[in-house]
Amino acid sequence: MLRHQKVKPRSLSARQVEIEKSRLDPPRRVSDGGGLYLQISEYKTAAWVFRFQFMNRAHLMGLGSADKITLAQARKLAAEAREDLLRGINPLAARDDRRREAAKKAKADKLARERTFGAAVESWLIFKRPTWTNARYAGQVASQLKKHFAPIWHRSVKDIDTDAVLWVLRPVWSKYRSTAGRMRMHMEGILERATFHGWRDKNEPNPARWKGHLENEFVQQRESDVEHIPTIPLDDVANYAAELRAREDGIASRALEFLLLTNVRTDDIRKMKWDHVDLARAEWRNPKVSKIHKPLTIPLCDRAVAILKGLPRMADNDHVFPGGRTAQSIGPNQLAHAMKRLRPDLSPHSSRSAFKSWANVRTTFQPDVVEEAMLHKIGDDTERAYSRLEMLDKRRHLMDAWAAFCERPPAATAEVIQLRSK
Repeated sequence: MLRHQKVKPRSLSARQVEIEKSRLDPPRRVSDGGGLYLQISEYKTAAWVFRFQFMNRAHLMGLGSADKITLAQARKLAAEAREDLLRGINPLAARDDRRREAAKKAKADKLARERTFGAAVESWLIFKRPTWTNARYAGQVASQLKKHFAPIWHRSVKDIDTDAVLWVLRPVWSKYRSTAGRMRMHMEGILERATFHGWRDKNEPNPARWKGHLENEFVQQRESDVEHIPTIPLDDVANYAAELRAREDGIASRALEFLLLTNVRTDDIRKMKWDHVDLARAEWRNPKVSKIHKPLTIPLCDRAVAILKGLPRMADNDHVFPGGRTAQSIGPNQLAHAMKRLRPDLSPHSSRSAFKSWANVRTTFQPDVVEEAMLHKIGDDTERAYSRLEMLDKRRHLMDAWAAFCERPPAATAEVIQLRSK
């Protein structure tokens, strides 16, 4: 049993507390007045307790170890408990509520430190990467985001507001409007995903949205401001094709010529494998065309077939256009460098621009046939399935006509030819 030692209110001093803690008396409580006691246990441990009556019942509330809580601190805790009693609140319940609120705030602070804008960006990149077939593009996006959003990278994503958005976009928008436009769209998507996962208040509007918000700060990019990929002039196509045929500097020139004649993207050329090719039927069955992510049979003209027949096959590399290492395809830089040697101001993609210009200006092939040959999406999945069955022959006629145009003598390339759609 604990023995109560009667003393006058507020009779304890810091020195007396130390004396009481060192005494070898049996377990006891020493009063400081106002319900505050220094409690000495049978194990010689000392703690502060507060005794009070609530709803006609006696209660005892621990305030902490006397080795950690000073007399002044214990008196302050006891005073807070008495204030709770005056308001009709059970001090034990009030203390539990405060502890829960403190734990909740500590958890929220911890999440805020972890859920930074940078963490939201990383999460968004992981989410988006499977939709990007070009690993190089994915790397460029990640690099640009880290570069341009560095000022707010470590800020809690829930605190990203319009001022933060303007802070990172204004410097870029004033110099590189196209890049800034893409950064804004990425930022809007990042914040939308963060809101979906509960990292931001769902009732707060997206500060990176354009309509009705940032359009009041920034001038939208005009179509004339868009930097289009330069094209090979139509009158130069035959010269370009002849120069490619004449070059004997390796696989890159053959790949560029095959790119010209098939009108595919460089990513398709790099992923092309021998088991996708049927030389007897002059067809390339591409299992997953870049950008549209669907299989498509690509007709091959006679010259394209001849290029394939002239290529060496490697026992340990199934790529049609192999790179410098085993099982690796030709790299995008190899194609770009080969193109720069022939046309310094152009890129491998320039041949696609030339093809579309030629098809639209110098032929009468149906637009949907041209779009299919450009490897663009047309209609829904059902419509595309029917169109591919019906348009393979039409695309073959189109690509044969393009090959004939490319192989014409250079002096005759300025002649306009009108081709009827088949």
